[in-house]
Amino acid sequence: MAVVDQNSELAIVIFLLPVDLGAILRRKVRPFIAYFFIGSYISPIVRPSLREGAMA
Repeated sequence: MAVVDQNSELAIVIFLLPVDLGAILRRKVRPFIAYFFIGSYISPIVRPSLREGAMA
């Protein structure tokens, strides 16, 4: 009986996993892409000032 319950739970987990992964990936990837774009936009502005600060 326990094995049957475990298998049914496993089947539910396997069934829900792609949905959860999709939601988690969307939540995690969107901010990452946003940070990447913001970072690539800001880093050319920030890096020279950091270098000047390090030199000075």
